Amino acid sequence: MSIPAPIEKLLAELASLIPQAEKINTNVSAASVSWHLSHSLKVMASTGTIIQKTDPADYKPIWNIKKFIGLQLKYFPRGKAKAPKYVVPEKEYTEDELRALIEDVKQIWEKVTPLPKNAFIKHPHFGPINKSKTIRFVGIHTHHHIKIIRDILDRRR
Repeated sequence: MSIPAPIEKLLAELASLIPQAEKINTNVSAASVSWHLSHSLKVMASTGTIIQKTDPADYKPIWNIKKFIGLQLKYFPRGKAKAPKYVVPEKEYTEDELRALIEDVKQIWEKVTPLPKNAFIKHPHFGPINKSKTIRFVGIHTHHHIKIIRDILDRRR
């Protein structure tokens, strides 16, 4: 089984950043590259796990201005939202631990691919979002942290 292409691409990019995990630049972020990598991977893992547990028959979309703006503009402003505790890294992850997290995320998302289109998550700020919007959200969120990592490393694409 395969994982959604956007998720696979993001995981490859996160993996390429692992050798820089210990870097920090407090002018950009109080958190290290390791923190941003592990946070992104925790969000990917929890989102992939949660979407597998919901009943697509229970999906009831609601219109939400934050969801509309965030998903349409494909942009989340820095420092405006507080992450739920279960996706906040409790420690600095080593390179090996980050690689293991990537493998865990791959296994989780292989199970997401065959789910029906109305499989969903209940996002704390956006409300219920279906599978395609969940994949988009994960992409935007991960890219948000990749941009922060690039700024920490002071390099662009």
